[in-house]
Amino acid sequence: MTGRAANKSLLIGLLVFAASILAAGVAGAEDEETEGFVNKGGYIVLGGVTAFNDFSDIPPDFNFDTSLGFMLRGGYRIDRIFSVEAEGNFLSGWDTQGTTLPGTDANNFTLDGGVATINALAYLPLGRFQPHLMVGLGGMWAQLRTSNSTEEICGPNEYWFCQPVYSQLGHSGSFVMKFGGGLDFYVTRDWAIALDVAYVMPFGDLEDLRYTSFNWGFLFNF
Repeated sequence: MTGRAANKSLLIGLLVFAASILAAGVAGAEDEETEGFVNKGGYIVLGGVTAFNDFSDIPPDFNFDTSLGFMLRGGYRIDRIFSVEAEGNFLSGWDTQGTTLPGTDANNFTLDGGVATINALAYLPLGRFQPHLMVGLGGMWAQLRTSNSTEEICGPNEYWFCQPVYSQLGHSGSFVMKFGGGLDFYVTRDWAIALDVAYVMPFGDLEDLRYTSFNWGFLFNF
């Protein structure tokens, strides 16, 4: 199975899982809602992200691994069903080792960057369990650089203060679209564990850098 097929299978599987939770709780949805876990108004989510690359048209010797990072979301729950939010995902980098490029002596590289989107979410509130579907539009930026510093810059006569310097091989930005789904599990009325998975599709110069993101974090309602 190819990397792209595996990531799409993961996305489909998680969406099916979310759908099964929806089906299982429909009968008791109205009773659960009386517990007050639908919070209209502002919220914030802070947590981590794991990004599984689904890159295409990459040189065969560039075997990028999985990237970790962190995410921040802030939004407004309009009513029981809909909310809008702004989201930022910041990735520490997909790393590759033992790769050579003309014009450089380095052989360890990393591809890092991030994504910022405006998302629309549609919920099926089932009390403490609130699955949702999501679609987002925004921008993505990325840069390819050496993962090991190529030199250090130190302050004059202050050799204890040095800054590593990395060789940047390229950078770009593009429009991006993402879609997926997730689940908020409310531990209390205002606090929830937030899980979601999305497929990220950049366009333009970065169209080959597609990936599947799995986000986890904590949600707080204001």
